[in-house]
Amino acid sequence: MCRRWAKGETGTPEVFHNRTVKDLKEWNNCLAKKGHGQCLRYYNPQQLVKGMYSEFLDDWMANFPRDQLLILRNEDYKVAQEQHMMAVFKFLGVETNLTKPQLTKVMAMEVKNVQKNKKVMLPETRKLLGAFYRPYNQKLSKLMKDDRYLWDYGSTSSTAQAAVQQACLRKPSQCDEDRELRVGLGLQYGQHRQQYNRLA
Repeated sequence: MCRRWAKGETGTPEVFHNRTVKDLKEWNNCLAKKGHGQCLRYYNPQQLVKGMYSEFLDDWMANFPRDQLLILRNEDYKVAQEQHMMAVFKFLGVETNLTKPQLTKVMAMEVKNVQKNKKVMLPETRKLLGAFYRPYNQKLSKLMKDDRYLWDYGSTSSTAQAAVQQACLRKPSQCDEDRELRVGLGLQYGQHRQQYNRLA
């Protein structure tokens, strides 16, 4: 759950906790009055609904082929930024033969939308949000066939796996050319193991 503070609010863990309690109550009230679909559609309450990734991904996956969607976790990107950028380039079908200086220049570009002065949430806040999002994250994990999307509920998949895996599905020939990247990321091919074995 991401929180943008209103004018005059102070972003302390205690204020965040109180806002979380308020948003959870607002969500339950919305469910009782309008139903799940309407609350989602009108983002009520906005910040809480934004974290229900599975509820929006359903529509995307129902209307677009899976290999046309590249879904990345910010947590993975933070620890393997260059690999993720290369996976995005492959997925989009743009230039991937960058020299080291060129890639360094790309990675040095100004970062936008950065949260400053982030504070650690209270344990009781994390417990509330964990319980609330658990069924949505479990659904997301099943949709993605990837247990990293369980977050605190037992993730075992390797870093950046999904990014490169989806790029490989889109253009297997390019993926085969970059065997070193796949091995370097420690990819576990999972449901597509046989397909990749034929490429290796």
